[in-house]
Amino acid sequence: SSLEICENGILCEPENVEALALAMDKMISDEEYRRKVQQNAAKRTEFYNLERTGERWEKFLEKVIKLKKS
Repeated sequence: SSLEICENGILCEPENVEALALAMDKMISDEEYRRKVQQNAAKRTEFYNLERTGERWEKFLEKVIKLKKS
């Protein structure tokens, strides 16, 4: 399929103008789906906040250092 409708948005085949138009129409016309995607996006931003990203990098680099020492 040229479209994949997910809880976080819609994926379209690259260069497929018709699929993009269908995705845009879905977002415009389906208010319930659009609100769900908006809510999920707001929740997902928590995962990418600066503090959590820094913590994940720190853990990753600690593992790399341990592996390099062994």
